[in-house]
Amino acid sequence: VDVHKGDFIALIGKNGVGKSTLMRIISDKQDLDQGELWKQPGLQTSYFSQHFDLKESNTVERELANVLKSKDEQYKIDIFCKNLVLDKFAAIRSLSGGQKRRVGLIKALIGESDIVLLDEPTNHLDLECIIWLENYLKSYAGSIICVSHDRTFLSNFTNKVFWLDRGNLRVSPSGFKNFDRWSVELFEQEARQLKNRKQFVNIEVEWASRGVKARVKRNLKRLERAKQLKEQLEKDESSYRKAISSFKAQVLKSGSDNSKFIAEFHKVSISYDDAAKKVLENISIKIHKNDRIGLLGDNGTGKSTFLKALLGQISCSHGTIKLKRNMCFSYFDQMRNDLDS
Repeated sequence: VDVHKGDFIALIGKNGVGKSTLMRIISDKQDLDQGELWKQPGLQTSYFSQHFDLKESNTVERELANVLKSKDEQYKIDIFCKNLVLDKFAAIRSLSGGQKRRVGLIKALIGESDIVLLDEPTNHLDLECIIWLENYLKSYAGSIICVSHDRTFLSNFTNKVFWLDRGNLRVSPSGFKNFDRWSVELFEQEARQLKNRKQFVNIEVEWASRGVKARVKRNLKRLERAKQLKEQLEKDESSYRKAISSFKAQVLKSGSDNSKFIAEFHKVSISYDDAAKKVLENISIKIHKNDRIGLLGDNGTGKSTFLKALLGQISCSHGTIKLKRNMCFSYFDQMRNDLDS
């Protein structure tokens, strides 16, 4: 597979199929077991991953200045910090998890490497920041390989797709906006090929089985080969069924509990450390069963506070929060605190 200047690539595949491995190989963080990787001499790569190193004692400005090629590029810090809503004078240690991710993202972009590798760059970005990032990437002078669960984001700036599917790398010459149509066409083509193979294998098995009875020595090898073809076909059919299952719409089963509301905030206010300014103030909202809610807001406006109040991890200073009896929660926070390190 080749990566050319101006390629904006969406790297697609299920969890565990090797997307991060491929990016680590390109960024020289992992060696090949076999094969060869050729790079243009002097090629520069930068990699924004889920794990990045920031010096806690630095300010944002100093952390980013370390990546610049010269002092003449200091103006870039102002541009990135303005559009990604960061205070360049703030200490790294004072930033939230989402803000630290923004610093890591800027470090990957501001040096204008030949190839930029982005692993979930829109996580913890506000909508306005995502729109700005899309426009920035569209005009990027180098090449980009991006992993993201944000389908709209990928559709808006990519012009190529690398799809890791069952150990194979499939390449689409158009962007992610055409991925659904392209992948359906591939699956339909594969289904036709499997159907043709099945007809051929059935003929081989039937013929070889009849032949063995009449001419044992001559046809034993052909019968064994027919059985191997059948076994491989069954494996490929099973692999195909598993692959297409992820593209089928999953229908949610209706539950037996007919409760209309599962949570209610009534005139809820929350502040930290007796601060005069409340993080949440006079919030009243009802959450219905089967709601799918997007919680939007700038950094520091209370999104995480709202979730923690819903979970009962913090108490409200005013108002009440009512929850349905025997409620169960799943919570994946930005710092991954529930993961075993």
